[in-house]
Amino acid sequence: TTSNSLYQISSSFDVARLPYVFVTNVALTMTVVATDLPPVCVTLTNVHIRCSTTRKRGDSLPYSFNLSSDLRMGDGSAGVIRVEGQLDPSAAGLDALPLNISAFLKRFSLADLNPVLSVKAPFSIEQGSLDMLLDARARNGRLSGLCSITTRDLSIRENEDTRSATFLTLSFGAWEFLTRTRNGEIHADCPITGTLWKPVVPVGSVLADMAGSAGRNLMTRLLDKIPLSATRDAANQIETNAAR
Repeated sequence: TTSNSLYQISSSFDVARLPYVFVTNVALTMTVVATDLPPVCVTLTNVHIRCSTTRKRGDSLPYSFNLSSDLRMGDGSAGVIRVEGQLDPSAAGLDALPLNISAFLKRFSLADLNPVLSVKAPFSIEQGSLDMLLDARARNGRLSGLCSITTRDLSIRENEDTRSATFLTLSFGAWEFLTRTRNGEIHADCPITGTLWKPVVPVGSVLADMAGSAGRNLMTRLLDKIPLSATRDAANQIETNAAR
C-alpha cells in the first residue's frame, strides 16, 4: 500500500507547477555512524529552509532553494552554515540533474573534529576555526567549481598512537610546518571536478603543493645566507635535506 501511494504521488507531481516550501525555526540532531570511526553527534539549530519557483535568468534554473542553520558537532561551539542554489527537477534522471549551488561555513571549531581525527590522523587539534566557501555547478552530472578553505589560529599536537599516519596525504611534520610558517592561517583554493554523486575536491594535493612551495622558499633564503667560502658539498647536502 505504501509503495502504491508513493507511486501515485510521484506520477501526479507536476514539475511545471513546483510547490512552495517554507520551514523555519527547526532543530535537528543526527548521529553519524561509520564502521571505522566513532559515532559523531551533529546538531542543526535555528534551521530555515525555503524552496520556490524562480524566474529563469541567464544560467539560473527553474526551482530555487536556500538553507541557513547553526551547525554543532558533539558539545562544541556552533558554526554558521548557508546553502543556496537552483535545480531543474524535470531532468531525465538524478545522474543528469542540472544544479547550481553556493555554500559557506563560518566559525566552525576544528577542535570538535578530534574524536574523528584521533582514530586515523597523526595529530589532534588544540585550537582553530574553519571557514569554507563552495561554488559549483553540475550539467549532465558533471561537476565544476571551486572550494576555498581557510583555517585561523590553528595549532596541533602529535598523536602518539597514530604518529606514522597521514591526514589528507600530509604527515604530522608537514602539517606542523604549514601551521608554524603561516601562523595557523592556511588558505587553500581547490577545484571541484568529478560527478554529482562522486565529487572530487583535491584538498590534500593542494596542501601538499603549498607545503612544498613554502619549504623551497625557506631553503632558498637559507642558501642565500651561506658565505661564498662554503663548500659546494655542504650546499648540495642542504638541498638534499630540503627535498627530503
